[in-house]
Amino acid sequence: MTRKSLTALQKNIKDKRGGFRRESHPDTATSYNNLAGLYYSLGDYEKALPLYQKALKIHKEVLGEGHPSTAASYNNLSVFYFNTGELKRAKEYMQKAIDIWEKVLPANHPDLVDSKEGLEMIELMLMMEEAGVDMEDLKKLFG
Repeated sequence: MTRKSLTALQKNIKDKRGGFRRESHPDTATSYNNLAGLYYSLGDYEKALPLYQKALKIHKEVLGEGHPSTAASYNNLSVFYFNTGELKRAKEYMQKAIDIWEKVLPANHPDLVDSKEGLEMIELMLMMEEAGVDMEDLKKLFG
């Protein structure tokens, strides 16, 4: 993504906060999530994390704990924590996403299936970490 994309997303959030929509609106949460994803892809994790957290907060407040968009926010944070090496947090957030999706999605829905596979991967990596396996060596081995 380019600086132009970043500027457009930042403007989109400002418009939603100061224009027709309030800070606590699902579209604002989506904009925060998209901006977080952009920062994450640029390697700016310090800017990405609070935006993912804002998106989750808005989804929980506006849509409720059991809404699929809230589950998606938990999932996004889980992926963030997984990719930054915080496996225990990744597991916690992935489990929350799964708990919601199991109530609102069919068992074969791709979001639910992918999240369950992701949770299995996280749990495997936690077991390997606890067994003393050098995770850096594994990363080098599997790229």
